[in-house]
Amino acid sequence: KKNFVWRNSNSMGYKRKEVKEHLDKVSQLVCLVCKTPFVTLHHIRPKGTGIGRRTNDWSVVPLCYEHHQGQSGIHHNKTIFESKYGKEIKLLERVIRVIYKNDWKRIWEEKISSQFLIKRY
Repeated sequence: KKNFVWRNSNSMGYKRKEVKEHLDKVSQLVCLVCKTPFVTLHHIRPKGTGIGRRTNDWSVVPLCYEHHQGQSGIHHNKTIFESKYGKEIKLLERVIRVIYKNDWKRIWEEKISSQFLIKRY
């Protein structure tokens, strides 16, 4: 198991236990593209938010370095990445379904849908 201490953007405090547990669960998954076990967490931003502005920590997907920031990565060319591997929001839905199984709809409604103004079911 990876040992992380998740800090929020306010360097004075730690993330709530619930958020830390979620981030830990996502970090234990493999890259959604190539299945490598060494991942970084990609934050998905709603349209209209600027670069450098993160969403909440519930909207993260596991990607290896190459598929996150490398030449094949979403940060290199989002349009090409999404045409090959699917839209970010669909990747996020896969992650939430895998982690939360039968409870995924509740998590989606409570933690994610409000920032994207959508429902996925």
